[in-house]
Amino acid sequence: MENALGFQESFKNQHLQSSILEEYRDSFAIGSDPNTLNGDARAIYEGAVAAFNHHAKQTDDRPSCGELFARTFQELSAKLDVRGSAREDAGGAHLTRHQQDFFAKYGVLPAIHLESLASDLVSSVDRLCCGLVTHEAGGVNGLSATPAWIFDRDLLALATHPSIVEKVASLLGDELTFLGSDGPMFLPPNSTSKTAWHAFDAEHFGGGGKDGNLQLVSVWVALADANVANGCMKIAPGSYRAFNTLDQIAPRLYGVSVQEAIDELLNGKTKVDPVIAAQIVCRRLNDKNFPALMRLGSNDKSGESYRYNPFHSAVDRAFCIGERELAVLDDCPKVALEAKRGEAFFFTSQNAHASFRNTTPGWRKAIALRYVKTATARKGTITQSSQRLRGYLDIFPGASELLRSVGRPVDNFEDAAPRLCVRGRVPEGQEQFYFDIQTLNAALARMGGTCLTRVEPLPIAA
Repeated sequence: MENALGFQESFKNQHLQSSILEEYRDSFAIGSDPNTLNGDARAIYEGAVAAFNHHAKQTDDRPSCGELFARTFQELSAKLDVRGSAREDAGGAHLTRHQQDFFAKYGVLPAIHLESLASDLVSSVDRLCCGLVTHEAGGVNGLSATPAWIFDRDLLALATHPSIVEKVASLLGDELTFLGSDGPMFLPPNSTSKTAWHAFDAEHFGGGGKDGNLQLVSVWVALADANVANGCMKIAPGSYRAFNTLDQIAPRLYGVSVQEAIDELLNGKTKVDPVIAAQIVCRRLNDKNFPALMRLGSNDKSGESYRYNPFHSAVDRAFCIGERELAVLDDCPKVALEAKRGEAFFFTSQNAHASFRNTTPGWRKAIALRYVKTATARKGTITQSSQRLRGYLDIFPGASELLRSVGRPVDNFEDAAPRLCVRGRVPEGQEQFYFDIQTLNAALARMGGTCLTRVEPLPIAA
């Protein structure tokens, strides 16, 4: 099957020797020493340890998290549930049957040239993202691009471009929702940091479905050449099966309080080793002492509904199954995802993915776009959507006027991120979360095409 799909040929010499488990082990060690806890936190930790140890001695018919993972993982098969766009031809912007089959098996496609995507459009989006990255209101990490497409005609044009939408529809079907942009995915020159291995399910971004389907497609568009030297992405093709299994059987630890995490570890549907459970609680109690455990940009005054870093929450969940079962991640191949400017790769965020360090004197520049089956579009666990929108209204003159002109109050998005229906119809009962593309484009045209700021492109390496 692998030879028939041309995996080796598709990724050529981009194969990597890399251990996801080793990085996860290093991440899980952060904040797991109870000696770094203060008095109140130490008391909570010791109470949790006593409860875990007592619970472990009781008669318990639940399977261990590792046992259930192994059983479920073997039973899970990949499946693309496409409706209406499973086309055999390679014409136009559609994917071929070969590409569809490849994605169904591996959850990723190597970089694809986006035909008919104008170079001027890429340049304009690049300058927009450079403005977000360097905006003084965003601090060291710049401004999030999550709601930026609402306020800029060119970013909206990229998100709705047939070269992208038709390919995504080839994977998800004719009923297709755009959930928003992510990033900017920029890495500064000679950076000392990199993005660690991580994975998120569709629900994280506002999709859903726990049936083993590939429910969400992320499109990573290169705004400049991306390669290993300047910090391109790397991915473990096919590892989404392991994370899909984790999402089905592991304790729900994302976005919960410390006490809720303790209750879940004690009373969830699977047993977790008491030592692992204690380390998870210790790390969450230690979040203020270890910046790596903090949600990016969060602090006591940020208004975030929770503080704990989602990357580390995923690491916590993974370790619930134990290292022996977690080793399945390193059974998957790992490849570098290099792309030329104006190319994109399509992947499920449920595959383990990461980035290299940028060792060059120039910037690595990209933006990510998220698409989901409209039938499974829902709230999502990642966003404080109205908060992000209000931030834009405070920073950019004209943003408030635009929302008023299209009849979309900020409060509409308390329960779901703003979105677009790019194929098919808006689902009944979710109308308030959707912008109408024509209405939004007309409003942007009246305002000169954007409410946002563009700057000269940040330099790339020669």
